[in-house]
Order: sequence, then structure tokens, then C-alpha cells
Amino acid sequence: MTLPNKWFLSDGRLMLDDSANPFEGWKYSRLAKLTIQIYSFDKDARMFQRTLKSNASPPQIFNRIEVSNIVDKNYVGMSVLSDWGPLLNKSDHHCAIIGLFMNWQT
Repeated sequence: MTLPNKWFLSDGRLMLDDSANPFEGWKYSRLAKLTIQIYSFDKDARMFQRTLKSNASPPQIFNRIEVSNIVDKNYVGMSVLSDWGPLLNKSDHHCAIIGLFMNWQT
């Protein structure tokens, strides 16, 4: 049986919007109780694994990796999956690389 991805859909509608403000959609009181770590790098996305391995402070595995629209073929493309896939937490069967295909066409 195929189930909708609960991280993308809420009440049957798409939750992701590239211009969304998190404070308009997330329950801030719930988020305030969580321990969340966000890491941001300004290096070439294809070299992220190498950058990460040379810096011991951030974690080496992730449950979610947000790659924005670099999955579009006119940016990095689908190689993001092979470049970043090894960084996903293999013990979490809900882990995901989350991308946005802004320039997708049929």
C-alpha cells in the first residue's frame, strides 16, 4: 500500500512553498520544545561530503537534508542524490533528501 509522504502533505495539500514563512505554518510552541540543529555551508554542493568529513564538529549523518532547487538539471542536478545519499541515517527508514524542482517540465 502506498501512503502519502506526511512530510510533504497536510490535510491533502502540499506544504512546501519556496516563499513560505515558517512562522506562518509551524506551531512555534511545539518547535520551541525540540532540540534542532541547523548547519549551513557556502561551498560547492557537490563537495559537501568532503567538506563535512574535514570538519569534525557537525554530525556525519542526517535524518533530513534540504537541498532546495539544486536538484534541477540547470544547477547540480540529480547527482545530488548520489552525492548526499550516503549522509542519510540508514537506521531511520523515514530519512529523506528534500528537494524542489522549480524548473521541472514535461
